[in-house]
Amino acid sequence: SAASDVYKRQAMDIRHDTDGPAIAAALGVSSRLRTVCWNATELDQWPESRSFDLVICRSALHHFSDPARVLRAIAQRLMPGGHLLLSDAFFPDHSAHVWSALNQLRETDFVAYYTYHAILDLLTQAGLRIRLIRPYVFVHEDLDAYLFPASPAIRDDLKRAIYHLDEQTRQEMKLCLGNGTAHFEYTCFDLIADTPDLS
Repeated sequence: SAASDVYKRQAMDIRHDTDGPAIAAALGVSSRLRTVCWNATELDQWPESRSFDLVICRSALHHFSDPARVLRAIAQRLMPGGHLLLSDAFFPDHSAHVWSALNQLRETDFVAYYTYHAILDLLTQAGLRIRLIRPYVFVHEDLDAYLFPASPAIRDDLKRAIYHLDEQTRQEMKLCLGNGTAHFEYTCFDLIADTPDLS
């Protein structure tokens, strides 16, 4: 694949937990791609600067207590010509606050969702140059499945909270409530960034 031709040295998978998947297998790229997984809470243990062709940060940004620091650390570890592949959700300002509050109850390690422009600002302030953004809509049809990560003791309370969200959040999330069901959606993106030529 093209990925195996470009990224022949090594890649780093940045996660909010410690049990990352085998990135080479997940991407279907060459076994010559040496991959390592690093926990974003252990920045002092990350490898030396300018040592990675590719850094993958997938659905993890909203778990970082200091996303600006993590993104700066990523920028410092990309080799010239290397890339960051970042995927996450983004929200309008109002629903970002409301949905973040709900998700802090749903997932114990959740921190916050951000707006589109807040994420772009974080990237540029870290010294990263955005090369490509591909937005897409993520749809949830099964509210019980969405709430499954939450403690069983609070799932019913979270469900009631979702059923009583304010009108602006309902509109921004395209929330449709039925008899025991809920349809809602939000926008995500896949993004490619790099660092400016250091030569």
